[in-house]
Amino acid sequence: MDSLKRLEEVVRKKIGGREFVVVSHSEPIVHYYEEDTVKWHKAGGGLVTAIDPVMRACGGTWIAYAAGEADAETVDADGIVKVPPDKPRYALKRLALSKEDVSNYLDGVSNSSLWPWCHFSYVRPEFRDERWPYYRKVNREFADAVLKSVGNRKAFVWVQDYHLSLASKYIKEKRPDITTAQFWHIPWPNAEVFKICPWGGEIIEAMLCNDLLGFQIRYYANNFLDSADQTLQARVDREHSTVFYKEGNTLVREFPISIDYGQVSRGAQDVTEQRIADLRRRFGIKSQHVGVGVDRLDYNKGLAEKFMAIDDFFARNPEWLGKLTFVQVASPSRPQVPAYKRNAETVESLVDDINYRRGYGKWKPIVFVTSFLDYADIMALYRMADFCLVTSLHDGMNLVSKEYVAANPEGVLVLSRFTGASRELKQAIPINPYAIGETADAIKAALDMPQDERRARMARMAQEIQENDVYKWASDFIQNIAKLEAVS
Repeated sequence: MDSLKRLEEVVRKKIGGREFVVVSHSEPIVHYYEEDTVKWHKAGGGLVTAIDPVMRACGGTWIAYAAGEADAETVDADGIVKVPPDKPRYALKRLALSKEDVSNYLDGVSNSSLWPWCHFSYVRPEFRDERWPYYRKVNREFADAVLKSVGNRKAFVWVQDYHLSLASKYIKEKRPDITTAQFWHIPWPNAEVFKICPWGGEIIEAMLCNDLLGFQIRYYANNFLDSADQTLQARVDREHSTVFYKEGNTLVREFPISIDYGQVSRGAQDVTEQRIADLRRRFGIKSQHVGVGVDRLDYNKGLAEKFMAIDDFFARNPEWLGKLTFVQVASPSRPQVPAYKRNAETVESLVDDINYRRGYGKWKPIVFVTSFLDYADIMALYRMADFCLVTSLHDGMNLVSKEYVAANPEGVLVLSRFTGASRELKQAIPINPYAIGETADAIKAALDMPQDERRARMARMAQEIQENDVYKWASDFIQNIAKLEAVS
């Protein structure tokens, strides 16, 4: 039985007649205006990449913030739109939030406090007490939306990520019979770093209202257990990875997230030579060799370190000038947050400087793309690239690395050791992104690698991803919930 059919079987047997609800800040699609026409595109980010295929397979309801400018025009009286619009498989319930709430809950707490607190990227988190009530308020609004959606019916609610760390508590206060689980997509800090957050105790107590907590890797799960042990009067059973607190207990496990390998592989195989030629023409790529990076414009993705390494590569290997173009897709992210704005300015300035110093004629070493690219264009970039360079300073998983492996069986993956994916993709060239010279040498090794070795490495990593794809991830998660309920 393949993993998709296995997931469908698990959902049928374990969830049965219960409502299946996913809750996240991010929505899977965004509606926007193009002149007077309303159009849509798939949203980016690892969470959507992972959860959307699961929802398409399982059906159910996804509750998320209405981020698109035209979102309000597409929903019915209950705030629901079917997804995907051209071939509906599940319901998306959009939650409207005020600008004041978004500014404080999202930009203020989620992205200026919790994100840097959890990512060891040397950006200082901001903890401002006046913002925290907004975070509570919005988490309660999400919880109320869940409760309204499920009514009196039995339900399994799957909460996603750090934006909604309090939501399960508010759901359980009114409906303790609802099964809730939460997957934390980003790293969880060690116990010493955990202590700096003034709201840490409230967060961890709320998260322990879940029946199951999932993290990307065992290290993050252990960090959570340490935090619970040192913060609350809880009993931590490390042998069974369970926290007993007050009258409840929460299973804490690792579930390395993944991709729909088949979908990515098929999408890449559908790329035509004409599309690749069009991309080369659009971006002015005339060199024979191409490297690629696909990231959000986020400080923890290490784009400044990446470009310094590319500059160092050309300094060490001047014979490659004019022969290699690096294409970096950098989708704008959180421009209202000062740390992100400063990072974007630094990165863009660095690109301009390198292109000025190293470029000549019509060739420039770095093509920096901040405009939206559709899925087919991303697949074409993966296919045309000799190597993919991932330089995250700290990443819960990093699904771009898995997508590249699925898309290009003859490429080379250069992968930061500080990603969750590095624990699975052992045939990648590992790097410390802070070590600029090491990354420069890895680029050279990728370009010099014989074709047979490239194919062998990628084949082994592809097998790993195929055997542990997103459907297996979801199946394992849901089966753990079912085991808990069987015991109770």
